[in-house]
Amino acid sequence: IIFYEFSIKPPHLNKIFYPRNPKVLNFDQRVEQLNIRFFMAVSKRQIEERKMRQERILTGALEVFKSRGLENSTMEEIAEKSGFGKATLYYYFQSKEEVFAAILENGWLMLWSNLEPVIAES
Repeated sequence: IIFYEFSIKPPHLNKIFYPRNPKVLNFDQRVEQLNIRFFMAVSKRQIEERKMRQERILTGALEVFKSRGLENSTMEEIAEKSGFGKATLYYYFQSKEEVFAAILENGWLMLWSNLEPVIAES
């Protein structure tokens, strides 16, 4: 796979793509560049806000699942209970089954973190 670097022309030039640097990048170099750009663009505050949103979604989903069950609940109900729109919900999870799996994983991690010290003492 060959990737070329591209940039966008200024708005007054109709935003047509043109090669900035015609050098060829191999796959690993391109992935590394994308990773650097991604991680530099996300601040610590943004990461914390995303975690808080995800926790609100999981808390709201747990309430919906308790009251309606997994089969009868919808992503719309989960979004409403969490206080977000469906678009935000779908940004974090692709389906209600994925939300349910995240709830199970969080529960398992909490259980394990509480049991680990007890096991270590034995």
